[in-house]
Formats: sequence, C-alpha cells, structure tokens
Amino acid sequence: MNKIETKISEISTKDKVSLVSFTVAEETLEMISLGVSEDLTVGSRVCVGVKASNIILARSRVSDVSITNQIEVKVTALTKGSVLCSVKFTIKGVTWESIVTQKSADLMHLHVGDTVVALIKSSDLSIVEVL
Repeated sequence: MNKIETKISEISTKDKVSLVSFTVAEETLEMISLGVSEDLTVGSRVCVGVKASNIILARSRVSDVSITNQIEVKVTALTKGSVLCSVKFTIKGVTWESIVTQKSADLMHLHVGDTVVALIKSSDLSIVEVL
C-alpha cells in the first residue's frame, strides 16, 4: 500500500457521502467516503493510501476522464517481469509504486527519468491512519 502524510483541506458531506480533499505535492487529491468520522476536520493530519494496482499511469494529464486525481511524477525505477511491471516514483520525497502490465509499460515506452501522470480514482484513495 502506498502511503503519504498530509492534512485534510476540505470536507463536503451530503446524504452521508463525503468528498474529502487533501493537498499533496502542491496538488489536490480527493477521496469519496461513506461516513467520515466526526473526529476528522479540516486541518486534521492523516496518512492517505492507495494500492499500487489502483494507480493508472498516463503520459500526460487527461481532461476527458472521470479521474480527478492526477499528479505529475518522475519514474525512479522500473522492474520488468514477463507479465507485470513495477513502476516506482516519488511524491514529496516518498516512494510510491504503480503495478501495470508489461505490455502497457512497453506501449508507453517507459524509462527511468520519464515524467508521467499518476491517476487515482477518488474511490480508491483512503485514510489509513489519523496522526
């Protein structure tokens, strides 16, 4: 699980569904949640996480897609297998990983040092710890 410490910057709740915003690397990440704890407020320090298999990579930002969480990152390591490829990158000094198919990595011509965009669905992001 990829994790990073951040603060809650906004919480909007309607009909027990909350949209929680965080600022990470000068970008805003949004998470959809059912029933956010009343202990969590704007300014609360939390650790958010996402599974490596839930991070999509693109060569550039995508404007006509329902994924709002898009962060430009630099590829720091590639571990190629026969079926899957581990792509590591850094956000605010923290190394994260995306697992993609080797076919996708080949089609994207991924190399260490490339700048790519990590896309994360708001339903795939979660608060893993309150700090």
